[in-house]
Order: sequence, then structure tokens, then C-alpha cells
Amino acid sequence: MRGSQGRRSLQQRLGFRLPQRRSHLRGMRSQCRNVALLQLPQCLGAPRPLSRRAPCRDRRLRRQGDRFARARKCDGGTLRNRQLTNEALSFPGIRRAAVLYRVLDVAMPYQVATRMVVTPSQLAADALDKEIARQPRLMAALADPGPLRRLEPFSRSAWAGNPLSPQVAAERDVLISLLPEVPGTERFSWLYVDRQILQRLSISACSGQSSDLLRLWLAVMIWGYNAIDSRGPSRVRAAAGSSSLVSCLGATRTALLASTPNFSSAWDAASTPPVPQFGFSYFTKWFWALGLAAPGDCDRALIFDSRVAATVKKLGKPWVLVGRNIAVRYASYVSLANSVAKWSSYCCGDPERVEYALYWMG
Repeated sequence: MRGSQGRRSLQQRLGFRLPQRRSHLRGMRSQCRNVALLQLPQCLGAPRPLSRRAPCRDRRLRRQGDRFARARKCDGGTLRNRQLTNEALSFPGIRRAAVLYRVLDVAMPYQVATRMVVTPSQLAADALDKEIARQPRLMAALADPGPLRRLEPFSRSAWAGNPLSPQVAAERDVLISLLPEVPGTERFSWLYVDRQILQRLSISACSGQSSDLLRLWLAVMIWGYNAIDSRGPSRVRAAAGSSSLVSCLGATRTALLASTPNFSSAWDAASTPPVPQFGFSYFTKWFWALGLAAPGDCDRALIFDSRVAATVKKLGKPWVLVGRNIAVRYASYVSLANSVAKWSSYCCGDPERVEYALYWMG
């Protein structure tokens, strides 16, 4: 049967029209004709439409639908919708519809399909772990499960001869007399400040007088400038001469050592009125040192300097800090870093390790 006559004859016998020749139905005509000829004896008695095999995509979707239908009928429960956790909903600046999450479907036959929502802190921890894995020296520094020592040496002669006000100079002399010497440097008289010393001074400054606050502040400034930055003594002299320094230290202590630390209020107290040569890179060091005496069940203040800010920017979307001003963004950073410490594979639940890793990579 060739040509239009054969086509019409075949359509009369089958009882339906064959598809027209089109570019997107290439080969369909010959396929239908061959199948029709094979089934012609059955079709002559009871004409019925020919069925073609469903494409691979349709079969896959049908199997997936059958799998979820079985899961819904399972006695163990029903499928849960994508629900956002309280941590994801409380993340600052993130809208309900724009929360970053990925869903893991574990749907075996005759079992309930479970959905796991990944929170923003887990995404931030994944991004941080990927960067840490590229730094072998940083991984070695974080391998020790104990607290970071954070030791910084300095020269006694560079700080002892720094002319300060009588009150600050007296506390400096007391501090230098308490600090240990670096072994093997008796000739050059090098001392050092580490985390243990700062924590001991912080415990004294929590309930002590203004002299204890000044002593801890001097230790933090010496630790921050260490032996590398020679501008430390002159900048400390400029900050110590400010009349608002003691009130600034007292206000930040009140905000940070409350039952619920208020990090944005502490930032505002440290920056208004501003103390000369005491920017956020150093007053967040003061926040961190003062928080060493805080109880372990609350968020701890962390250092936020230019190197940490550069790493946070490099890590991308999971580390975007949202807030109406820089004080609120600092509180967002502290909250995020404390949450990331619980999920990171390298930080052992210690937020200070998160800050140390950010500083290292900055």
C-alpha cells in the first residue's frame, strides 16, 4: 500500500487517522504503519487506538509518583512538608521565602520519606570547612582539642618607657611585673601575654574597680599590638589620655557581662563617644578578653577586625551579615560564629576557633 490511496485504505480498516508527516514526528508514520500491519488481524475485528511506549522521562516521573504514593500509605506516618526551623526563621534579614536550604529525600519503598532542612549556620559551617581544608597549617593549628593559647611576645623596653598618665602608668607597671618572661631572652627582657593571663585578668575585672579594668585593657592592647606593630605605645598613649576611656570600659563591661550579653549595645558604648586610637579592631579585642570570664552557656564576644571582615566577605552568601548598622551586624556575626562552631568539623564547638580561622585566612 503506497501513496495516499494506501494510506486512506489503512485508515478505513483501522478506524482512526494516522498522524501527518511533520518534522517533530519524524519516523512516527512508518512506526505506526508497521505496528498497524502487525496488529491488523486483531484490529479488523475490534478497531482500537494504537498505544506507543511512554518516553523515559514520563516513566521516571511515574515511578517517583508511585514511590511517594506508597510512602503516604505507609503506617509509619506521612510525608512532612518543607518546614523551616526556628533558627532559620530567626536568622537576621532572611525572608521566609529566601532561606537557603537543601532537602535530602530518603524515600525507600514502603518507608516514610523524611526531609532534612539545612539551616543557615550549617551552610556557613560548610563554607568555612571548605576553606580550612585548603590550609594545611591552619588545620594543624586547630588539631589540638584544648583552648588556643594565643601567645604574643613583646619587648619590655618598648612599653615600660612609654609616658602615660600617672594612673595608667601605675597599672602598666603592675601589669609588667605580673607578666612572665619569654624563656631564653633574659638579656633582651622579652615578656609575653597569652589567653590564660587575659582570662585571669578578666575574672578580676568583672567585679573589680576601674584599676582592674585599666590593667586588663593595657594587657589587651599590648597583646593586640605585640612586637610586630611599633605604633602600639604611641596609640595606647593617645587612648589613655582620653577622659572617656574609663566610662567606655565600664559601659562595655555592663553590656557584655549581663545575663544575656548585648553585643550591639557594647559596640555603641565603645564607639560613642569615640576614644582616640581605639577603633573596632581593638575594642572588639577588648570585648573578647572581657568575655573570657563569661559563663559558657551564652554566646561569647569575638574579635572582628579587618582581616576577619575580609574572610567573611570572601566566604560569600552563607556569611552575609545583615543589619541596619554596623553594631547590629557585629551582633549578627557573633551569633552566626557561635552557631557555626557547633557544626564545623574543625572548631570542636569553640567559637574562638571560628574567629581564629577567619583571622588566619584574612
